[in-house]
Amino acid sequence: MGQEAAALATADTLAIIAAVSEAVGPEAAERTAAMKKAPMAETAEQLVAGTGWLPWIIAGLAIVPASANGVTRCRA
Repeated sequence: MGQEAAALATADTLAIIAAVSEAVGPEAAERTAAMKKAPMAETAEQLVAGTGWLPWIIAGLAIVPASANGVTRCRA
């Protein structure tokens, strides 16, 4: 199970609809809105597959270069 599937399987229905809207578009989100949660999550997983979409909790993490933290050398 990929990160997308794991995030969608544990999300509430409004979060799933928002994810589909963000990854695929509002029309796709509208089509999934009437579904029950399990089929909605499965459909959402299929819709977002291959789009490059990541759950906000993962996509929102910033990668800060070590130099920005004052680190200039590192021991191996």
